[in-house]
Amino acid sequence: MANPYQPQGDKTDYLMSVLCVIKVLDVLTLPLTAIVGIFWVKKYQLPMMGEGFSAKINAKKILQVLLLAVSGAALGLCAIMGENVLSMSAQIENNTMIGLSVMQSNLTLPLQILFIAVSSLVSEFAFRRCLYGEWRKYGILPSIIGSGVITMLLSNLGEWSGMLMLGLFAAMVYEVTRCLVMTTIFHFFFLFSQLMMVAYGQQMDARNLLLFAVAALAVSVVILLIALNLSTNFTETCEKIKVQQQNHVRHPYVFRASFNFFMVILILFQTTPYWSGLILG
Repeated sequence: MANPYQPQGDKTDYLMSVLCVIKVLDVLTLPLTAIVGIFWVKKYQLPMMGEGFSAKINAKKILQVLLLAVSGAALGLCAIMGENVLSMSAQIENNTMIGLSVMQSNLTLPLQILFIAVSSLVSEFAFRRCLYGEWRKYGILPSIIGSGVITMLLSNLGEWSGMLMLGLFAAMVYEVTRCLVMTTIFHFFFLFSQLMMVAYGQQMDARNLLLFAVAALAVSVVILLIALNLSTNFTETCEKIKVQQQNHVRHPYVFRASFNFFMVILILFQTTPYWSGLILG
């Protein structure tokens, strides 16, 4: 009997490689990422918005959207507060709240909101709809972990903790809902809450920031679980993960040599300013 988790070729390796190169080069990142994603779904005739997308609107779906928005916003606040605590611990002087590199300081606030909306949609389309959508066929839990790791490594070093959580949580949202709209909403409000914090937030000492960060994380996790539980396949997904772990299902893509190679390259690339500074004094 054939192994249902055996990879059918190396196509996912190529997709991951191209997306990594685009993100690292940081040249026309959003349009190129969108083009690659559209090419992928067209080539393999995949549903553009995900298998779980439906245009039908009901009270449960509206509630789920609102809960995902609140959960994403809370996680974004947790991330930016945690990053500022780390910057204080490293004795980095800064009179304003540190924000994500996705923020465009040269744009007006409405244009920044539009930018993070487009960025959220394109990122989720490429890395959750396309890349995670392929990975999940070979094991759910390792794919969620892989999604978190690659999201983290494709961000700046100071953002790693927050982007790791974003990648993990967004993958969970996509796994349960199978809907690009849901995971984009989560991602958008993650960035939107940080934008508001940077624009209007007040400076706090490290202790208060840490307390608020922990509280925000707890709120995000609880509300996310409530939101996901509104999906009909939430219980089924949990059972599937349990069965896969009991059967010791290994992910043949996430832990392949190609994945590990790119992870090493990304780690070296993203940490260059840190270790080169230590070497050069």
